[in-house]
Amino acid sequence: MSTLIPQIGNWISRHRSSHPLRVGIDGISAAGKSSIADQLAHYLTGQGREVHRSGMDAFYNPKEIRRKNTQDPVKGYVRDSFNYAAVLDSVLAPLGPQGSRRLTPAIYDFRTESEICPQPVIVSDASILLFEGVLLFPPVLTSHFDIKLYIDVSEEVAVKRACERDGSALKQADEIKDDFHKRYLPGQLSYREKCKVFDSVDFIIKNDNYQNPILEKSPF
Repeated sequence: MSTLIPQIGNWISRHRSSHPLRVGIDGISAAGKSSIADQLAHYLTGQGREVHRSGMDAFYNPKEIRRKNTQDPVKGYVRDSFNYAAVLDSVLAPLGPQGSRRLTPAIYDFRTESEICPQPVIVSDASILLFEGVLLFPPVLTSHFDIKLYIDVSEEVAVKRACERDGSALKQADEIKDDFHKRYLPGQLSYREKCKVFDSVDFIIKNDNYQNPILEKSPF
């Protein structure tokens, strides 16, 4: 575990709120968002905190919506990939100041392209939500996160990690690189600039090296 995790975890844990603390973890594809979230969850639960997990991967739109804009795939990727209304209704609003505390952590399985209907989880006011994913802080969602992290990584490292993570007999490295360079990276970087993500987040972590992430912005 990086020494940054206890520093960030302690800062999160000290944050006072009358409702569950909603922590967003953004970053380009293969930046290491899940790794950071895993380490934070492990540390915070070790400190006796109630932690819940969810993420944008569980709130994809169906493929026919995600891929409908063939004329401008970058714009279509940013606009159509995720069901932001469902993220707000199922996760962020219920955990907000006037929320029901009924967390529905997922609505869609993109691997099988099918809707899912898990039972809502009742969470306590003292709990912490770690919610991770790309394109996470557009205007419709950003004000509903209490703490925001951005995991930064060079494009070269992200592509290399994606090839190692997603490569298979059915999906070759060239196909993954093509998707990254023509759709994902241009869309994610355009979103980051348009939404001024670096200005709005509390933490920026440079994560080119999993063993030695660098804290580039923090509130302490």
